[in-house]
Amino acid sequence: MSATIVIVATGSDETLGPTLASVVREARAETPPHAVLVVEASGAESVAALVRGDSMVRLIARAGREGASAASNAGAASAATEHVVMIDEAGAPDEEGYLGRLLAPFERPASRLFAAAWSEGGDPVAAWSVSFHRGRVTLANDPWTRGLDAAAYDRALWAALGGLDRRYETRVWAEADLAWRAQRRGWRLETVGARAASDLSERRVGGREMRRSGEEAAAFERDRLVFTWKNLGGALMARHLAWLPWHLACAGAERRALLSGFASAAAGLGGLRRARRFERTMARLTDKAILSNFGA
Repeated sequence: MSATIVIVATGSDETLGPTLASVVREARAETPPHAVLVVEASGAESVAALVRGDSMVRLIARAGREGASAASNAGAASAATEHVVMIDEAGAPDEEGYLGRLLAPFERPASRLFAAAWSEGGDPVAAWSVSFHRGRVTLANDPWTRGLDAAAYDRALWAALGGLDRRYETRVWAEADLAWRAQRRGWRLETVGARAASDLSERRVGGREMRRSGEEAAAFERDRLVFTWKNLGGALMARHLAWLPWHLACAGAERRALLSGFASAAAGLGGLRRARRFERTMARLTDKAILSNFGA
């Protein structure tokens, strides 16, 4: 099975270089070899230098103003294969043959499979671990969660959904939204992973600041609200609306991110309502059924 590997480059040469080398090595080992696309989303000239001279790798240059979700969508749209694999620039899975394992579920006859994501050492896939507690949507390891390391998608179904929603500022919430919308249509998600835990998660967490800056925390809370207002309804939305005013009123220094995120999300409320109405017309599963699929 052939596929196109997409890496969105946001400007970190220290992580992109080793990741690209790993992906190219794995792509060459497959039969037939997979194509590799690097979508430049930062405006950094160094990205072009990294991919220059390798015939397997094609660069899609972008202005860097549209964000990582738009860059991912551009990579999927530029692929010429039935399946596309999105790899996080911060590090591909640390196991030989991971591309073949990600694509293997698509070869089995079954109901429509939308995506297969890599789970390192059996850890929960954060973007696919949506739950609802006390009026608020949460993700696994919230609030220190991060996006998918690697995931394979049916490209036709990706296109049918319109890809990642560019409303989101954080990748993990954009991925959670995409998975939610796919399940609403009755499409399946699967996880595959390493046979044993590796030190990949430790290396990646150790290479990043664990505590979010105020701006990052506000963006995360904003996207949590965007996800909620766009995707939930009925009793779950009623519980959220009962929870929200009290927490906004009591927001002290430790909850400034919620206040800032609320103000930003509220500015786009009209568009979120329209998107929610559209998604409801496509629904085959209820909110509670989707949460059950996520394991909530």
